[in-house]
Amino acid sequence: MNDSIFRVLMQFFATIVNYENRGNKDIARGIVKSYLYEKEFSDEHSDYYVSLFDEYMEDQLRVKSYPFTENPIFTEHTLHLCRQINLEFEQNQKVWLLLQLTEFIGDAFFQNEVYHKFVSLLAYHFNVDQTEFDYAQQFVLSANEGEIPLVDKVLVVDSDANFSHPYFKHHYNEKLKGRVYLIH
Repeated sequence: MNDSIFRVLMQFFATIVNYENRGNKDIARGIVKSYLYEKEFSDEHSDYYVSLFDEYMEDQLRVKSYPFTENPIFTEHTLHLCRQINLEFEQNQKVWLLLQLTEFIGDAFFQNEVYHKFVSLLAYHFNVDQTEFDYAQQFVLSANEGEIPLVDKVLVVDSDANFSHPYFKHHYNEKLKGRVYLIH
């Protein structure tokens, strides 16, 4: 992925964290650092993106932007970002961005439904099929097999030759220990 998509990701992280913590910079930085560490960014890249995140947080605290929709996080600035993203990024990059935001929200334990609606609004403005996005979002947030959406777009890879599921496709791999779930 290129630098511009990570810059946008940091802007959206700042938007999300600023809403939850109302500008608590230390908590916000900790969440972002944890996310970058989990994604195995180098220290140099991590520091670079955290400093960008800090700038975006300062911008959001300094500039008052008003909600554009019924969702309090989706502001005029967010709509402007969506328009820029639609001009610059390919569809697969926009989907990747949405899934990263979904994972970030889940990992940071932001439980308020407003966050998921925010990302759904982004998906709408990125022209992503809402049903497919909902399945992908549920898949990313799933903590166990019972929470995975029951759709035929899930592939299970494991060493269980007798695996059977009414919706999931299966690929047998005798050398694999454990189970891998993929959504396609």
